[in-house]
Amino acid sequence: MKKIIVIVGPTGSGKTGLSIKLAKILRTEIINGDSVQIYKGLDIGSAKISDEEKQGIKHHLLDIKEPGEPYSVYNFQQDVRALFDKIELPMIVGGTGLYIKAALYNYEFIASSKNQDFEETYQEMTNEEIHHKLLELDPFVTVDVGNRRRLLRALELALDGDFRSLKTRKDELLYDALIIYLDLDRSILEERLRVRLDDQLKKGFIEEV
Repeated sequence: MKKIIVIVGPTGSGKTGLSIKLAKILRTEIINGDSVQIYKGLDIGSAKISDEEKQGIKHHLLDIKEPGEPYSVYNFQQDVRALFDKIELPMIVGGTGLYIKAALYNYEFIASSKNQDFEETYQEMTNEEIHHKLLELDPFVTVDVGNRRRLLRALELALDGDFRSLKTRKDELLYDALIIYLDLDRSILEERLRVRLDDQLKKGFIEEV
């Protein structure tokens, strides 16, 4: 299994500092695991690492999207896994739990349909009717009947022979991961966050928002 390093923990716990130290020792690259730092211009509030703080370490998935530009956990999962394949010993750092878990574990997401006409084809059918048709193709599939978009996408995949019920369990870890969770005494963490917030306000956090 591919070896990776994961550094997670609450805001202000020191993830960034530790990641830089380890990356310099191990001569590796860092992948951002924070869902906000993906976006350009959201620097102060997200405590995004500065060019100076990077100390020459290559970082990925920072400032890759404009605010308002769609980027889902599915997109993140695909981008991170592609980077895992390219980097010898990748290190992912951040605090967005769902995003990091989606990259590490066998989470399956339904990608958006590329067939613009598919939804129109079934616009006269109720969700229950679509669900019944889906079950005829994939009897063991589980999908939220109230979520029409997911229901239609599952049907589209089933019609194409991609049966959701055959997917493996999402709690399967796909990598040989060293997961480092940073934890601090609550009083120490709260003091760090107070100092950080004061600094962010001085730097223009309100104006950034």
